[in-house]
Amino acid sequence: MTRSAAQSVAFGPWLLRVFFNTAETLHRTDFAILSAGTAAYLLAQVLGQGAISLGHHRDQTYAWLAGTLALIVITVVPGSVSLRVEGGYAIGSAVVAAVLAVAVARRAAHPSGPGPSGNPGALVALGGGD
Repeated sequence: MTRSAAQSVAFGPWLLRVFFNTAETLHRTDFAILSAGTAAYLLAQVLGQGAISLGHHRDQTYAWLAGTLALIVITVVPGSVSLRVEGGYAIGSAVVAAVLAVAVARRAAHPSGPGPSGNPGALVALGGGD
């Protein structure tokens, strides 16, 4: 993931010029922000599945609501449109990942009972349970 992000930042602007014959509309900073946002988004997807597997679907809902609120706040502040959109995506995704990381860690450390299937082995595999 880190290598892909670094390659995107290093070669992204050049690849846009070569393959799409465009003026330099996205710079390395834009690619860095978008790469960070994508990394956070992918992490949020994995953590969201962890929350669901622990039977806490609401944590996923609350995390995405918090991320959406962050995206809206960042998008409506004054400034460059591209920076607001990129920042909204990156910060919104990071908020979702952070909320889910806390929720999954808390739920795995202090399970309220067996997993959603009634199988306590699922919690043991995640580091919880007995």
